[in-house]
Amino acid sequence: ARVLALTFTNRAAQRMRESLADRDEVAARRAHVHTFHGLCSWILRTEARALGLSPSVWVHDEEDAEALIGSLGVQKPRQAMFRLHAEMSAEPIGEASLHRYATAAFSTEPWAERYLRALGERGAVDFGGLVYLARAALTEFPAIAEKWAQRFDWVQVDEVQDTHLSEYDVIRHMAARARSLCLV
Repeated sequence: ARVLALTFTNRAAQRMRESLADRDEVAARRAHVHTFHGLCSWILRTEARALGLSPSVWVHDEEDAEALIGSLGVQKPRQAMFRLHAEMSAEPIGEASLHRYATAAFSTEPWAERYLRALGERGAVDFGGLVYLARAALTEFPAIAEKWAQRFDWVQVDEVQDTHLSEYDVIRHMAARARSLCLV
């Protein structure tokens, strides 16, 4: 129960669970094996009240996000979504905040604030927002960061070379008190 294993895809997370179950079924049921988005969703749903979010936040997949961006009159919504997510990911360590998210202060995209407001009106967040808001929670609320840091003794990150700054920041907080950190 004090093990956190992170990976990037649902398929890889399932393989991790199966591999662990082959060795120890009890441990496999107790260990926390998540994708980055799954971990961030867990953090946001657990801390929703403190963050002023609904605990039943709805996650927009890429298709939903593209459709919403397109409905704002943005050309090439898929590319626009990737640009916005890149801007979220590039937010420097220590600067992610709920206010910066709500106002799209990290973005140069003229439609970004309208998009994030539209998501909020739907009680939704997209994949980039999941990671950004988890970072904001861990950055802005020391008690939340400490609670999550104390939760795990062992943190393992699979395919760590694929992490970006936002995911690294989440890992940094989650492993702050861990006795072991394994980067694969």
